[in-house]
Amino acid sequence: FLYESLGLIVLAGIILVLYRKKTAGLSTAFYLIGYGLIRFSVDLLRIDLQLSFGGLRFGQWVSLVFIIFGLVMFWWCYRKRLTYDQGK
Repeated sequence: FLYESLGLIVLAGIILVLYRKKTAGLSTAFYLIGYGLIRFSVDLLRIDLQLSFGGLRFGQWVSLVFIIFGLVMFWWCYRKRLTYDQGK
């Protein structure tokens, strides 16, 4: 899809601008969240038949896993950074 490609290019630009600091894990977490959101929204536009469960397509379930994993990773990195900063 063109929409997914454009969304990923924008996401890469945002990651490059926001995370110029070498903060371990934050850019990966942001990518997982962004990719999950882009993929979830692109799957809403699909018209082909696909395996679905609980009202969501399989790709949307995978996207939700990416979003949740990215949020957990973001929280973990933030918590680790706070603990490190307090230890100084």
